[in-house]
Amino acid sequence: MSNIELNEEVKIIRNIIKDVESFYNKTMTFLNDISVIYLKNLDPSTISYFYDLKDDYLEIKEIRLGDYLEGKTGKLLHKVPKNQTAGGHPTLKDGVCFGPPARLLGDR
Repeated sequence: MSNIELNEEVKIIRNIIKDVESFYNKTMTFLNDISVIYLKNLDPSTISYFYDLKDDYLEIKEIRLGDYLEGKTGKLLHKVPKNQTAGGHPTLKDGVCFGPPARLLGDR
């Protein structure tokens, strides 16, 4: 290592708005790529759960991946007021969760 003396104060000037926007876009692209890989490797007959958040409630629908990809809406399982939901699932794509349904408060 060499020692360098700086005669002037060194400043790094960044545009935080552009940095955050760039980070967000790269993160969302990365997550989308992962979800595409995940969905390509999932059996189309796998039963999955669709979460649709309305103004006052959460709809939980059951659907097969193949049906979802064909544009079908699935079968309504639960219609839960917002304040009664807890938990969830981290694997989301366009509001669709391919995994177990969310826990409801009181379901333990």
